[in-house]
Amino acid sequence: MQNRNQPYFIILALIVIIIIFNIMAIIYLSNSVFKKNPESEISETYNPVINPTNFSTAINNKYLTFVPKTKFIYEGRTKEDIEKIEVYVTEEVREVMGVKTIVVWDRVWLNGNLIEDTKDWYAQDTEGNVWYFGEESKEIFLGEIVSTEGSWEA
Repeated sequence: MQNRNQPYFIILALIVIIIIFNIMAIIYLSNSVFKKNPESEISETYNPVINPTNFSTAINNKYLTFVPKTKFIYEGRTKEDIEKIEVYVTEEVREVMGVKTIVVWDRVWLNGNLIEDTKDWYAQDTEGNVWYFGEESKEIFLGEIVSTEGSWEA
């Protein structure tokens, strides 16, 4: 004699087997897709190739143009007080990584007191991109240099 619930039991067992199979497939696929494999990971480190012959001290980019002997003066109110920034494009050239860069002298005054004196180094590549190669920065307090921590070179 056959149990009337047996077909339902077989269908239920098949459904449970299908669900278990799908769960196992999802676990397997997620482990293989999202598994971190250091050998296959690509590290995107910024490491441009610098060829000095591809650079010039003539900075004529339409967004940033530096003509020697040009001075820019910016003045405004900050939460500390009145700040004045003077940027002077020198004729001085400094070599960084074999690249001849133009020196831009940048000074900042707060309430009439010099607080920063920096020389920045820029060059333009043959495609018109302006590169910032570093700076020699001096923080000043009461006429004395108190820090050069902002200085860096490419």
